[in-house]
Amino acid sequence: KHRKAARIIFAVPVAPPETIEQLRTMVDEVVCLQTPTPFVSVGQHYESFGQVSDDEVIALLDAYHEPAGSSEI
Repeated sequence: KHRKAARIIFAVPVAPPETIEQLRTMVDEVVCLQTPTPFVSVGQHYESFGQVSDDEVIALLDAYHEPAGSSEI
């Protein structure tokens, strides 16, 4: 919001129902395929849900980082 986005859409494959309800007040649109009750964990809904290290995440973010103002999104 501080970057003056025209619209904010939060999209996830699965989340707890109460989290989705909270997020609806913060964004323009929420897309969530499943909101199971009880919600135990995200990994429970995937055939393969391996862990990634902080270094892997940082490397991926760095690889796809665009300088501010260069994206149309």
